[in-house]
Amino acid sequence: ANEAAWEIESGFRVRAGACEGCADGLWSPDVIPLGLTRPTTGVLQPACRMLYEGRTRAEDSAEYTSVLLSALSHDGLEFIPESGIRLSGADTPTAANGEVASFGSPRCLHMLPADRSERPTPGFVAVATKFRLYVADFTSKTIVSAVSEDGLSFELERGVRISPEGSLQSHTVYA
Repeated sequence: ANEAAWEIESGFRVRAGACEGCADGLWSPDVIPLGLTRPTTGVLQPACRMLYEGRTRAEDSAEYTSVLLSALSHDGLEFIPESGIRLSGADTPTAANGEVASFGSPRCLHMLPADRSERPTPGFVAVATKFRLYVADFTSKTIVSAVSEDGLSFELERGVRISPEGSLQSHTVYA
């Protein structure tokens, strides 16, 4: 096989409409390793979580609402959507004022413990203790972040990580 050539694998990883919050489309997948897990077989297998943007069109409107969703896989090919929404505009402080943010383009990082004195044993991978998610806030046209202890329940952090500067970034930003 030519290492410079990519081949499209058959099948879908996740289908639009297969989960809450993605009736009209899926975008911007980001896959993060979760380490070894024991699926129903009881055998340790590597697992990964796909975080992605789900879009649903509002009734009687051309506007879409974007939320962040997730799916789990043990082989990187067959993903099972996880129930619930990882991050929604309803979670924002401005939602109480009727302005609901729309999030997309997720990028997730494993955050290691701040105390580096507990180094992992050689040959073992350090376990993430926190996840930080960077997302585009399409409403404010900024990049914001959220944190999670488990990679499922994210809490929006205060402040903006990147805001548009200049005419080339006047329409939107992507994480």
